[in-house]
Amino acid sequence: MIENEGSLQYFIPDEIRQVLPRQIPIYLVGGGVRDALIGRQSVDLDFVLPQQALKTARTVANALNGDFFVLDEEREIGRVIIDRKMGRRKILDFALQRGLNLEEDLKRRDFTINAIAVDVHHPARLIDPLKGSQDLHDKVLRVCSDSSIRDDPVRVLRAVRMATVYQLRMQPDTLSLIRQSIDGLNEVSVERIRDEIYRLLDSPNRASSLRVLDKLGVIRIILPELESLKSITAESVRNKNKWETTLEVLQHLENLLAVLASQPDQDSGNNLLMGLVNIRLGHFRTYLNEHLDTYFPSGRSVKQTLYFATLFHQIGEIDLSAGNTAEAAKLLQNRILDITPRLQKFCLSNQEIDRIIKITENYFPPKLPAYSPTLPNRRDIFRYFNRTGEAGIEAGLLFLANQLTSAGLDILPETFEYQLNVIRTLYEAWWEKRHELISPVLYVNGDDLMQELDLKPGPILGKLLLEIKEAQAVGEVSSRQEALAYARRLLG
Repeated sequence: MIENEGSLQYFIPDEIRQVLPRQIPIYLVGGGVRDALIGRQSVDLDFVLPQQALKTARTVANALNGDFFVLDEEREIGRVIIDRKMGRRKILDFALQRGLNLEEDLKRRDFTINAIAVDVHHPARLIDPLKGSQDLHDKVLRVCSDSSIRDDPVRVLRAVRMATVYQLRMQPDTLSLIRQSIDGLNEVSVERIRDEIYRLLDSPNRASSLRVLDKLGVIRIILPELESLKSITAESVRNKNKWETTLEVLQHLENLLAVLASQPDQDSGNNLLMGLVNIRLGHFRTYLNEHLDTYFPSGRSVKQTLYFATLFHQIGEIDLSAGNTAEAAKLLQNRILDITPRLQKFCLSNQEIDRIIKITENYFPPKLPAYSPTLPNRRDIFRYFNRTGEAGIEAGLLFLANQLTSAGLDILPETFEYQLNVIRTLYEAWWEKRHELISPVLYVNGDDLMQELDLKPGPILGKLLLEIKEAQAVGEVSSRQEALAYARRLLG
């Protein structure tokens, strides 16, 4: 129960509360209220207004220097996205009230724990017609009505995510309604399914949520490509199938990121291997979290994209450590063809598809996975990041999660520490020595090469510049004259 207006800060940050217009009723509903009741701060805040929803969203966006989007002009649903320094965006949705009054609007929602509201201007009490706060206290997930899920089957995914994240038990009638509505997912747009999958991948206990969805028969509908993994044995992982292995990799990746979080989970580093992660990679904690919490223009984060790539990384998996043979290249191309149609069907941007493919192609960094007495040299580093770009950061994390999955508790600490040192070497190059080892400023450009070597525009120029760039990165070229001489030698 909210006792006074000062405690509204638990629901809405002051910077947002102060710009909300006071002349019209505004209600905070759903997740923002639910999370505040259990002591969490919600990234997404949903507001309901009886009038002027889009106008209010524009006003708030202007006041906070945020981005404004119309999600549904007819139903007056607008979104404001506020970019924050050092981390996550704040997403504010403003929607026109559905029904004759707020209570009718709340009763049309999905689950009772999301059907709770607070009057922004008079926050002294909860508006809770369906007793959602009691269900939250009792750890129960209950639908608002018998038609809640049937009318919108995507709520099947939401139910599993919420039950897992908040450790709720599904009320028997709710579970029955969920089972009855699963086939309705075939009629839901791929964009809405994609968005729910990404929300799940942005929530804790991702692997557990996916296991529940699989037991309910949902995976075969929303991610049919992953069904094939169940029939393929991953011999390196104690004879488990590749679907189960993928879920274990997801869990290990989540554990790794918990250790390397901006504010790490105190319990996450309490075993030897995670302690080694903290010691060897903790130096890059700030860099890493800024990187993972950046966003594509679509509004989806790098971290979400890494988890999505992890779901697909074992489809058509090949031994990428065997070298760049013609056979491996052909297999790799087939693998890309296997996963690209799904990425395109989910209407991911070309930038996101490119990132996912680079992660899944390159999660075996140089000198790995076998133990080697040496760390990656300058040429290894240059070639790795020339292939991957920024995706090399995420690929390194996916590699470590795979190693923890395949070796489990049997991995030798010294072997894992070596692997961590390889990733540390790559991260140090990317964040602290990039202009020296990865992206040196070239001593010559294409015009120089054409003029000095009597060349014409064409592919050969690009190849020469790349070779010169690598030679500079490894220390073989240190002046304009040496660069031109190096190019002449390459031309023979």
